[in-house]
Amino acid sequence: MKTKSCVAITRVICDRLVLSRQLCNLTGNEASELLGISAETLKLFEFKGKESAIDFNFPLSFLVVAAITYHVSLDYLFGITEDFDSSLEDKKDRDLLTYLNLLYLKEAEETRKVLSKYDGRIKTLESVCCLLPAYLRQIINSFRRFRELNPNFDDMKASNTLLISCNNAEKAAHEATLKMIRYRCLSKDNLYQIE
Repeated sequence: MKTKSCVAITRVICDRLVLSRQLCNLTGNEASELLGISAETLKLFEFKGKESAIDFNFPLSFLVVAAITYHVSLDYLFGITEDFDSSLEDKKDRDLLTYLNLLYLKEAEETRKVLSKYDGRIKTLESVCCLLPAYLRQIINSFRRFRELNPNFDDMKASNTLLISCNNAEKAAHEATLKMIRYRCLSKDNLYQIE
């Protein structure tokens, strides 16, 4: 039968095995493959040992392999120290990774702010671009109706200029909506069709 201190150490080892695996960002399956044991055995070592610490013993060879695989010291696994780095090189590597992670988070926050600013502008452009083709369609249809009701329109001064301007506006609206659909700023329903 184990003493209370042995039971406590067994529970600490179980906790530290889980923390060490998490420090390496490994899943249970990935870690078990690296450790050369089954996922069930790893689960037993990480959790079952904690539940039945009184009758549970770790193979020392496994603890050595775990320390090497996870780049932690045996002192850390046994709860003697809180410092999980097994060497100065590991500590430098982790410090560098921590620094790079902080740098990444800072850059990601800056990017998020810029994207947020542009997102508002894009949404405004989308709403305007959805409205313009509909209003242009109303103007063109009103103009066509006006032309039907006024048979002498084609003989009026500047009538040809007005017709050309309407045709150019329709072509521009069609091309603009095509580009916006291509870049997924508008749905296909918003395509301006030339009649």
